Amino acid sequence: LPSGFDVVILSNILHDWSPEQGLTLLRRAHEALREGGRVVVAEWMLDDDRSGPLLAALLSLCMLIETDGGENPTALEVADLMTRVGFEDAERVALQFPHCAVVGRRRVAIETRLAP
Repeated sequence: LPSGFDVVILSNILHDWSPEQGLTLLRRAHEALREGGRVVVAEWMLDDDRSGPLLAALLSLCMLIETDGGENPTALEVADLMTRVGFEDAERVALQFPHCAVVGRRRVAIETRLAP
């Protein structure tokens, strides 16, 4: 990906891939963002206990059957992946049911924060 973007949106993407492949996608998004840029991951996310909502659970079952390692994540799992590649302030944002999003911010270097 080119670099210098303010926002990268991954909408209904991560559920197609294993968590390891999701890390790669998020790492590439991180590299494409300017400092302070945001990544938005929008998915049909499972509840933290992975018991529902029903539509997200059914889609996750489909992904387990039809892909090589894909499944619907929880918001906590997405936030963890974001943190592992260098995003900070990852937070869940409710969207129209059953979607939700997790938004993370690329860190701003200390030198940039201290510049006059």
